[in-house]
Amino acid sequence: MGFALGQGAALLVAARGQGDASGLWRWMQDGGGWHGQHLAPAHDLSALALHPRLPVVYATAGEGAGRLLAWRIGADGAVPLADTGTGGVEPAHLAVDPAGRVLIVANYESGALTLWRLAPDGAVAGAPQVVQLEGRGPDPDRQAAAHPHQVLFGADGSVAVIDLGADRLRLFGLDAGRLRLVPLSAGCLPPGSGPRHGVMLEDGRMAVAGELGNVLLVGAGDDWQAVPATGLTRPGHARFARNYPGDIAAGPGGLVHLANRSLSTLATFDPGGPGGGPPRLVAEVACDVDWPQHLLVHGGHVLVAGWDSGRVVAHPLRGGVPGAVEPLFACAGACWLALLRG
Repeated sequence: MGFALGQGAALLVAARGQGDASGLWRWMQDGGGWHGQHLAPAHDLSALALHPRLPVVYATAGEGAGRLLAWRIGADGAVPLADTGTGGVEPAHLAVDPAGRVLIVANYESGALTLWRLAPDGAVAGAPQVVQLEGRGPDPDRQAAAHPHQVLFGADGSVAVIDLGADRLRLFGLDAGRLRLVPLSAGCLPPGSGPRHGVMLEDGRMAVAGELGNVLLVGAGDDWQAVPATGLTRPGHARFARNYPGDIAAGPGGLVHLANRSLSTLATFDPGGPGGGPPRLVAEVACDVDWPQHLLVHGGHVLVAGWDSGRVVAHPLRGGVPGAVEPLFACAGACWLALLRG
């Protein structure tokens, strides 16, 4: 059975670039096919995040000075709610707390986090707070300073920040009333691993893509196990010979899926157990897109946004393991996916 989006649901796609078709798209299934609507033009979108209760989507944008954009999504299109500077450079990710009170942006290049309060209608409210991070790693080209690449909210309300530049997993408490982060810990990952994106595991550990080390990392605090991100030995063919694993997503059965971007593969791992054996590669399949930038697990499938190919595809999950690719639709510059439920 092919991929089914679900009754009334839509797939929001960030189309990265500077052309007329760049920006925010809404894709919906219509009979056996797909229909795309260009909701809002925008240059250099990098990530999307949804409000937990409202039909509002937030986006980071900008190769240089960062921008925060927001829209309310309706049947007729998208109403702008925000277009403001992030106070940092090259924002890579953003997240909204589960209560819908605070939004946090990770400014990758400038090494800073920016916090905004959110109004009841989902719009940003008041002046933001900027938190500058410090640190470095052994790679002189990519780790000369702190470079936060992802922000995650835990079930306990904590904030996890994955810092590629400093090889750190930083944990904070969120004081929403004062709009500030309270430092809790800063776990050290293997030097030079370059952690990029991660997912929380049910046992409290985290599985993290090590972009610079070409590894999957599983652990917590200062205790991490690393295994190769791929079972392939050939060089990459998309952009670089070096692999640069990127996004990671949790799937059914406790497995995790990792995008190997230069190799254009989807690798599936059993993360192992606390105190048990190391993570184990279960399967690796071709994505049939170049530079798989973002993953989304939904409807018994792993959806893949192929940035360089300008296509979105799906892999059906059988026993938690991805099968042969199922083409969905073409969308130039597709780099991020978000599911807007009906």
